[in-house]
Amino acid sequence: MMKTYEDFLHNPIINTAHSSIVVKDHSYGIIAASYGYARHAGVSVKALIGLTDKEMPWRNLEKNITNHDLATLCGDNSIKLHLFRCPTSTPVQYFMSHKTILLDRNGDKAGTYTHVIPISERDLKLTHLKHSYVDNLSKKEYEIICLLVVGYKRSEILIRCSISISTYDFHIKNLKKKFHAATTHELMIFAIQEGIYSSIPDIYP
Repeated sequence: MMKTYEDFLHNPIINTAHSSIVVKDHSYGIIAASYGYARHAGVSVKALIGLTDKEMPWRNLEKNITNHDLATLCGDNSIKLHLFRCPTSTPVQYFMSHKTILLDRNGDKAGTYTHVIPISERDLKLTHLKHSYVDNLSKKEYEIICLLVVGYKRSEILIRCSISISTYDFHIKNLKKKFHAATTHELMIFAIQEGIYSSIPDIYP
């Protein structure tokens, strides 16, 4: 079942270190975040709660990020690229930001759920390439790519999907062919570009 605004409000720590996830209310204040996002911000998850992008290391991008939040609440599901300066990474780091609307228990718009993926300069060039929409994924391929995009590791996917390493590798090989991706990281980027991530209603770390 999809998590609601209230779920994140009562459980503000998203227990994953390898995904950068932040949840905001309709006033753009942070109500929940992952350890990965907190690492990029240079503070603890608890210290993030209640803050806005005005108080983040990337405060110079606050207007752009807030506009992205507003656009998402208005129904825009487009992917955005931001140029961040993070205290815990190289001086300049690119990030791909994908946002979805967060609803409350009554089904009303209450905020945004954002997944941030760091990308290299090479990845940045790849995001400008055109790729045709992939609609011939098997049920298991779809499940695996959704988990990958959200941020699950291979070991976690094996358990969640009840598959072996060889079966996982087989599906990843087929997915790379379908998305014309050379690496798993490229596969994730292309899947997000094709809207795969926005189709995930109930998978959260």
